[in-house]
Amino acid sequence: MNGAAESLTEWRREDSEGRPFSEVFRVLDEYTREPAESPIEKAILEGSTITIPRNNVLITRTGLERPISDSVAPIRSRDGRIVGAVLVFRDVTEERRREQALAESEARFRHLAENAADIIFRVRISPELSFEYVSPAAFTITGYHPHELSRNMQLLTYIKILMEPELEKEFSNAIVQPYMMQWKHKDSHPIWLEFRLTPIYDSGGKITVIEGIARDFTERRIMEQRLEYLSMHDSLTGMYNRASYEQFITSLAGEHNKLVGVIVCDVDGLKIINDSLGHAAGDQLIKTAAELLTASLKQADLVARTGGDEFAAIMIGLGEDEIYQICRNIRQAVAEANLQDSSIPISLSLGYSAGVLGTRNLKTIIREADDFMYREKFRRRPETRKKIIQTLMKNVENRGLAGKGQSENIRKLVSAFCQELQLSEKMTADIELLAKFHDIGNSGVPDDLFHKHEPLTAEEIEEMRRHCEKGYRIAKASPELSAIAEWINKHHECWDGSGYPFGLEGEAIPQPCRIVAIIEAFDAMINDRPYREAMTLTEAIAELESKAGTQFDPELVTAFVNMFKSKG
Repeated sequence: MNGAAESLTEWRREDSEGRPFSEVFRVLDEYTREPAESPIEKAILEGSTITIPRNNVLITRTGLERPISDSVAPIRSRDGRIVGAVLVFRDVTEERRREQALAESEARFRHLAENAADIIFRVRISPELSFEYVSPAAFTITGYHPHELSRNMQLLTYIKILMEPELEKEFSNAIVQPYMMQWKHKDSHPIWLEFRLTPIYDSGGKITVIEGIARDFTERRIMEQRLEYLSMHDSLTGMYNRASYEQFITSLAGEHNKLVGVIVCDVDGLKIINDSLGHAAGDQLIKTAAELLTASLKQADLVARTGGDEFAAIMIGLGEDEIYQICRNIRQAVAEANLQDSSIPISLSLGYSAGVLGTRNLKTIIREADDFMYREKFRRRPETRKKIIQTLMKNVENRGLAGKGQSENIRKLVSAFCQELQLSEKMTADIELLAKFHDIGNSGVPDDLFHKHEPLTAEEIEEMRRHCEKGYRIAKASPELSAIAEWINKHHECWDGSGYPFGLEGEAIPQPCRIVAIIEAFDAMINDRPYREAMTLTEAIAELESKAGTQFDPELVTAFVNMFKSKG
């Protein structure tokens, strides 16, 4: 026994001499706890080297257990006879610990890999290109089971190509930059994968293995594409936006001998539509304009919504004559659209210009088109406002909010009463205008509120009452009605302060509002309604007199009643 054997067995050489081998070298099977077969006897019996099983443990003289390993070889004489055996063994406790730690580490890694949301893989480059491992996430992300993906040579080749810049290097240790790849899911829909690859080198400095992670980037890529689209497109119309327009203009900087035509366009009356019918109606007007322009500008290299009610188109290779004809086509398309649907009339002011880049500056061409458009807008403004106001009034009448001939009856009553009150011709004309347009704000109240059979909720009543403010905004935007805008806003005030929207009392209410309130109520009473028959003049006058001092100005009621009585 050498010193190492003495240390492992805890037997000194002199103490062990003459003792049975099985006493000094006592070995158990660590699993069965039974005495292990003597390696010395087996080596002598078989005449060959015997490896000590790794599951054997040595029981020391003091009873400690030590895992051992290695072998026993027979000793032969010169004539070949076996005369003994040599036993070589070592303590593998630390080795066992390292192996256990490695096994636990591998188990943890496998647990992480097989439960990770990303695909973890290992590819061997040489001697043959192949997958050594693909994690189960492959199925979740790609629809392919790991064993199916392992046979995908297209993917293997792609990964190798990504690593080719590294294949020529030695011991780079660099992680290849993330690379995006579009792949096809097993059910054929496209997916995006982000690859991160790490090269593994052999002792000679050559890559033999690639380890990597593939992350499902599909949702993020779709979001990025959506954000990219939104950054360059108008969300309401789907057209290119101002940023795209400016970018396109910049791309033409420095161009020479290139003919460029520009058309700019403005939607007329958008503010009145927004104020009267609401922003949803205004948005619909913008979308209708966008559809008409897109259909009419198929030759354009770029059509964009450049502002709230502004559009622009740039056409390369088209001169002023061609641009002029396109503008005529746009106007014709607008006219046809209004014939098909006159509920919200569309009106566009157009301007155009053209020139050769290099001899003329593109910004100058655009400015000329803008100036042309604004001149047309100024010229058309009164006509546009008039058409919009007429349309709004027609909408009010079509809703049944004014009986047939009611407007003319009221006008005659206003004229007669103003004459009775000896008001000026100008004041009489303004009150007639108020009588005609005081309910124009009703065009912006939803239809379902007017036709609702059940009692209105508090919110719905408030919505109905906002027609005064809407009418006010419409009138303020129209020079023809701006003088009566304040009256439109206050035409539902009551003498006793119970009206709306301000709760004004008595003479704080403008006289024209007090006059129109009496005449409108009287006309409504003496005409048939779907829910009742018309009152007689006597009944209507009695009703007015009953509301004098509460709803109506009592002095004006007396004057109005006297006017009728004086006429018999």
